[in-house]
Formats: sequence, structure tokens, C-alpha cells
Amino acid sequence: RNVVLIDRLDLNFEGGLSALTGETGSGKSILLDALGLVIGMRADVDLIRQGQRQSSVTAEFDTPKHQGVSALLTEQEIETDEIIILRRVVNRDGRSRAFINDQPVSIGFLRQIGSHLVEVHGQMEVHGLLDPATHGGYVDAFGKLDKHLSNVAEHYRSWLTATAELKCAVQELDSAKTDEEFLRHAVDEITAIDPKENEEEELAQARAVMMHGEQLAQSLTEIFESLNSGAGVESSLRVALQRLERIQEKAGGKLDAAANALERSLMEFSDGISELEATADSMDVDPSQLEEVEGRLFALRALARKHGVDVVDLPSLEQKFEAKLQSIQSGSDNIEALRDSVRKKRAAYIKVANRLTLGRKEAAQAIDRAVQAELAPLKLGSVIFRSQIKALDEKDWGENGCERLTFEVQTNPNTAMGPLHKIASGGELARLMLVLK
Repeated sequence: RNVVLIDRLDLNFEGGLSALTGETGSGKSILLDALGLVIGMRADVDLIRQGQRQSSVTAEFDTPKHQGVSALLTEQEIETDEIIILRRVVNRDGRSRAFINDQPVSIGFLRQIGSHLVEVHGQMEVHGLLDPATHGGYVDAFGKLDKHLSNVAEHYRSWLTATAELKCAVQELDSAKTDEEFLRHAVDEITAIDPKENEEEELAQARAVMMHGEQLAQSLTEIFESLNSGAGVESSLRVALQRLERIQEKAGGKLDAAANALERSLMEFSDGISELEATADSMDVDPSQLEEVEGRLFALRALARKHGVDVVDLPSLEQKFEAKLQSIQSGSDNIEALRDSVRKKRAAYIKVANRLTLGRKEAAQAIDRAVQAELAPLKLGSVIFRSQIKALDEKDWGENGCERLTFEVQTNPNTAMGPLHKIASGGELARLMLVLK
């Protein structure tokens, strides 16, 4: 609609070969420009018909079982069946909009879809089948090798995953082995000192008491002297309680409470004296004992600082180091198991890749026979067409198999076979393209 000289045009193509013919200026290029517009090529405001504010082109494609297009549309959440409708609208201000099945899309995505639906070929262009990178895909499609391809891709990913796991395990083991000597020394140190639960707190308290033992002992002596000065507190309490007991019955019970209080006081006083005596005995600190406690406390703290943890965390640190040493010991067995897994998955990949290679060879031979049969009627009887399958180095294997396939031709008996797009002349390319199509 409204493209250059065209007001409105609806054009339908039937199956087979269609030709647009006409004199120069009759509009053949306009139709090609319109087709280019709807498959995502650059929009030019000069395409808008004089006096109109916009032009539009809509193209409907029948795409049975086109997996590439279906996958792209599914990723963009565009619903489709076998019919795909592309639409492009260009405004006079140069802006354009794109639609697929009436859903707005970017121009880039329209171009991506269009590249699967339309192939433009000229003598000076190399696209589609003339691009060597696409040859293998066409042979796979021709040979209906989709299941083989997906199987090869699945086994390759599995092999790749196993290889990555092995590499990671080897790196971890190498790193662990680097630290093995340190780990063993650290475990021996912690085992030798054998830290106990809450030991630091207990040692610190004991040290504090020992350091103040002399001062505490002096104070206790003074307390004893004050309690025992004169008749002494205990003696005075006993005398008072005895006198009270002698007159208690005569008071008619009024002194019972006082007697009981004095009796309790005497008992509490005796308990207090016993505690003071026991404490006083413990205050008699041997200097060597203080040195021993301090040595143990300082050793624990020094070891904790060395490893950047608290003293209380030393036992758990020892367990952690022992676990790492255990992993080093069992790491070799684990790596050997991973190596075995890689070997098996590599073998499985090669097995399915060989099946794909066999299928490709059969498909390539069929294509070669079919193309060769069509060359003579096109005055290319002396041309030799061949599908070349080249085995890849293992480092280049991938989800697409173990070989690369390209189309080659020999256009002159005196020349060697060479890449299709490099050897053939413009006219030969056009005819070979027709044959391949």
C-alpha cells in the first residue's frame, strides 16, 4: 500500500518458478524493495507514495515444519501455526513499525525472521546456500538428521559437563595438596594442646585469683583477727545463748524467738568461718602453679591468634582441618572416578557422532548425485559438484559433530576443486543456485 508508484497491490505466488518481467521503469525493483522492507531491510522514506503519510507492506508465508522460525517465535511468545504474516509500516518522519502475526516486534527481530523466509541472491552477492557456514545445516536437513543432531548435542553437553567437573576437582585437589603440610602441622598443634570446653574462662579466673592471692590472704587474716579479738564473736554468741536458755522458760515463751535467732546466728557464723578457712587455705599459691596456669592460658590464646579464631573455636577448627585432610586422601579416588566418567561420555559422544557422520555422508552423496544430474541441461556438463566432509580436530568437536561440510566445484578440467562461492563465475553461481534450490 502506497509504495512509490503503487497505490494498492495484492500479489499471490503459486508453487514452482515465478518470473517478474517488464521493461526498465515498469516497477520490478519496487516489488523487490517492498519485499525487502517487509523482511527487515532499511526503511527509506522515498518509498512512501507521493502525497501519502505512510506506506505499508504485508507478506504472508506458508512455513510447514520450519523449526528455526518456530523456535524464534516461541522465544518471543508469538503464537503461530504454519502461516506467518509479516507487516512493516513506514511513516513520513522516517520511523517504522514491525509486526509478526499482528504482534509488535523490533526491526532486528523482523530481520532475523525474514532471513529464514527469504533469500536474496545476485551475481555479486554471497548469501544463504553460498555461505559455506550454512552448507552442513542444509545437508542435515536434506538427510533428515534432526534426531541424530539432537542426540549428538545432548551427549556433547554431558561430556562437557563431566570434563568441567573433573577440571574443578583436579584444581581443588591441587590447591588442597599445596596446603597439606600446613594442615597436618596445624592439626598436630591443636591436638597437642588439646583445648577443653570453657577452659580459657576458667584459666583466666584462676590466674586472677592467684595473682591477688597474697593480698587476699592478708585481708582474711585481718578478718580472723577482728572476729577473734577479745573473747571472740563465736564465744560471745555461745555465752549469750546459754544465758538466754537458762531464763527462757521463765519468760513464758517471749524469749523463744530471740533464742532461735541467736542459735541461727551461731550456725551461720560457724559456716562463714569454715568458708573463710577453706578460702584462706586455697590462697596459699605456689608460684610454679601460677606459672603453669599462665603458660597454658597464653599458649591457647597464641594458637587461636595464629589461626585467626577465638580459643573456644579451636576444637571446631581442628575438625575442619581434619576434614580437609580426609578430602585430600579421598580426592584421588574421586578424580579417578571422574576421569572414568569423562572417558565413558567421550566414547558415547563419539559413538553417536559417528552415526551422524554416516548419515551426513549418505545425504551428501545423494545431494551430489542430484545436483550432478541437473548440470548438463544448464550447460554446466563439465562442472563437477561435490560435498566435502572434513574431519575436525578434537578441540573443534561440538554439539554439531566432528566434521565440517562444505560445497565445492570444479568448473574446468584443468583446475582443482575449490569452494563454491570462490571458484564459480557469476553466471555459474546463478545456475548452481538454481540447481541447489
